[in-house]
Amino acid sequence: MYIRPDYHEDGIYHVYNRGVNRRKIFKKESDYFDFREILRYYLIGFPERKVSDTLQGELPIKSSFSVRWRMQNKPVSFTADPKGNGMFRGFLEVLAYCLMPNHFHFLIRICKVSDTLQSPISEFMKRVGITYSHKFNHDYQRIGPLFQGRYKVKEIDSDERVMHVARYIHINPTMAGLVNKPEAWQWSNINDYYLFPAKTPFSISKPKFILGLFRNNSSEYREFVEAQFSNSDSALLSSVAIDPED
Repeated sequence: MYIRPDYHEDGIYHVYNRGVNRRKIFKKESDYFDFREILRYYLIGFPERKVSDTLQGELPIKSSFSVRWRMQNKPVSFTADPKGNGMFRGFLEVLAYCLMPNHFHFLIRICKVSDTLQSPISEFMKRVGITYSHKFNHDYQRIGPLFQGRYKVKEIDSDERVMHVARYIHINPTMAGLVNKPEAWQWSNINDYYLFPAKTPFSISKPKFILGLFRNNSSEYREFVEAQFSNSDSALLSSVAIDPED
């Protein structure tokens, strides 16, 4: 039986959700990009900036979601939550993430709770889910829920398990046969780890916590990710991996 954990400061949680009836929640590249920009909106925030009429006329039709959001014609997703900009900055850190065609994984650390955000993961997931669902339904002219129920979450209770869950999240695309190497999948934060301490484009994650378990050595983390799973590795993961059928 699935039991949702309690949330507390410094807790680390594996969070998962998928599309209703296993349907795709990302149909094209811009969907992945827009979802990641929604994460950026809540976790970091966009600077308040107005785009001049002259510049708007010069921008390409396929401009980024963050640029389009700052224009007068705001997409339905951001008009749904105009006060959420940077709302979770300082409250949550995304240590690892991977966006897959019909599901996603997050590894989230709670930095602090407050009277206004006593359950920051619950609030974060609710706002991300609603915001992206609005955008997706608007873009594809559909009605109804996008995700198969509420997200699943499990607390990770040791540094060793944190390491293994991060690895599991990062190798999802290779396990699914989407790419040959984890770093070839641009919709995870694996390159924040492999290229550390260089700042990678579109970074919304905080790799330093987990890399600290590898002496801040990105090569050690790469070796760990690329090593073959042992029986003991699988046993460590079994209690914190999320069964989609739960």
